[in-house]
Amino acid sequence: MTRIHPAEALLVATLALLLGGMAFTMSPNPDAFTYASDGLRVLAGEIPHRDYFQFTPPGTALVGALVMAVTGPSILALRLVQGLALVGAALLFGRLTRRLGAGPWAATLPGLALVLGLYYFQPHWNAHWLVLAPIAAALLAACRGLGDGGARAWGLAGLLTGLGALLLQSDGIVLTTAIGGAAVADLVVGRAGPAATARRLGSFAGGIAAVLAPLAAWLGWHGALGAAYDQIWVFTTTNYAAAGNVNDIRFATDLSQHLSPFIGWTSLPAFWARVAHALLLYSLVVGVALGSLAWAAGILARRLRDRTRWDADEAAWGVCGLAALGFGILATRGRADITHVALYALPALVVATAAAAALARRLPEPGLVALRWLPLALIAGFTAAGGVLWLSLIHI
Repeated sequence: MTRIHPAEALLVATLALLLGGMAFTMSPNPDAFTYASDGLRVLAGEIPHRDYFQFTPPGTALVGALVMAVTGPSILALRLVQGLALVGAALLFGRLTRRLGAGPWAATLPGLALVLGLYYFQPHWNAHWLVLAPIAAALLAACRGLGDGGARAWGLAGLLTGLGALLLQSDGIVLTTAIGGAAVADLVVGRAGPAATARRLGSFAGGIAAVLAPLAAWLGWHGALGAAYDQIWVFTTTNYAAAGNVNDIRFATDLSQHLSPFIGWTSLPAFWARVAHALLLYSLVVGVALGSLAWAAGILARRLRDRTRWDADEAAWGVCGLAALGFGILATRGRADITHVALYALPALVVATAAAAALARRLPEPGLVALRWLPLALIAGFTAAGGVLWLSLIHI
């Protein structure tokens, strides 16, 4: 899949049109200005964590500093760069969906849903969007590694995981667990032996270290390593969502406010779109997480019963299912409002789209046409509902 398919070309054109307009119309956001300020501080010679507080790794500040070194202070420039990153993430997640067996047109759904169904919740300069491309690329590299076992693929997966951790520590932890867990699973239910598994894990860890070790050395040279540990790890695990904190929002407890027609002005079509959008979002994240657990249990039971091993395609499903499960769990931790559920939903969308496409292939009978296309229609409906919500924000 090295050539651009017409479906991918149309996806790029559509997302470029949408994101280009959004870059000029989005309202200000405190997080966006904080991240932009961090980039300006780095550009001025300040050291992250030593000279200013930030509970996420310095990846976003470094990217922002690089952009603004060229353009000068500019929220617009940052939004445009983020738009390019989102287009890249949409393409990569589409390739990942095709790796799981979906056709090229169905595989455009996660990318469309990213911009229309998920970006709606946080349409600003933010680490959560920049990290998506490394996540998708790391999972693709892991799928390749599980297929042929090459050390280069596992090293690349580690390198991309390290880049993800450089942007958001939580996402780096989930990626490390999912890809490392898939390597171990391939030892148990796959065809890899202990020596091959050790080589894979070594290459994977080496790739992560190739990114994070120089960062740690740089922070240590400037006397910021201890502060970085306290802010990135200690603060986030103890104080970020402490009881009574502004981030103390438990999973699904804000749905009543989000769906209430009495909080903020809304039109009737937008209200029903919001209800459908929220219900499909939570059903997707929770359903794919539970489905991934059930699928893994089935693979293990088959291994114990029949002594059969999974193949490369099932291994790809395994690593993507682990990622969807991990990000689903992450959506319930910390500030677990609907915005963060949306921020972590894309891996689940990939798995759901691929599963829906597989169901459509397996139910060819004309009498089952409604059931055959229902799952894909629900994903398309989620995307369309997000589009309605975007339109509700446009004021003439």
